[in-house]
Amino acid sequence: MAEKKWLSFSKGKPETEILVEWWKSLEKGGRRATLKRCAEAKDVIFTNYFSRLLNELGKTHKTSVEKLSAVAGVLAHVSHYDEHFSSAGGESKEGFGFNPFARQLGLPRDGGSGARVSGLRFRRLISRKRLDELYPAVIRAVRLIGNKADIPSLANSIYWWNDKVRKEWALEYYAVAEKEK
Repeated sequence: MAEKKWLSFSKGKPETEILVEWWKSLEKGGRRATLKRCAEAKDVIFTNYFSRLLNELGKTHKTSVEKLSAVAGVLAHVSHYDEHFSSAGGESKEGFGFNPFARQLGLPRDGGSGARVSGLRFRRLISRKRLDELYPAVIRAVRLIGNKADIPSLANSIYWWNDKVRKEWALEYYAVAEKEK
């Protein structure tokens, strides 16, 4: 039996395909609504929809139940997978991983010049260090950008939330939201 690998939700990876198919399945029978009612990531753990995702990914990958529950709970609030950003791919010139979700937060509002997520709200978001603090803040950010998100980058960021990811988000956000303070 092959050794299990750590999860990495990147374009073209099998675990990403599993996650996206699971996300698509949320449209059936009120699954999305059930997960959206979870006030905290730990509440997601007690749903059978999360168990399905955990079991599927756990067959081939090492998983953190707490981190994956936060990913699943946030993705329940995403109603449109914005694949436009996934197809961009690549590395930022600063050497950090390209993070389309953070870039989405900094894009101008429709018909406006300000970022979809203000600079102040963005700084508050990336100041969160613990998953339990990050969870509601990311859900608010998803709502502010019209519930459209690049699923792989969002999932990977939440799952691996740390100082490196926070730096990536800042670089990507301010690359498109230069006027935000």
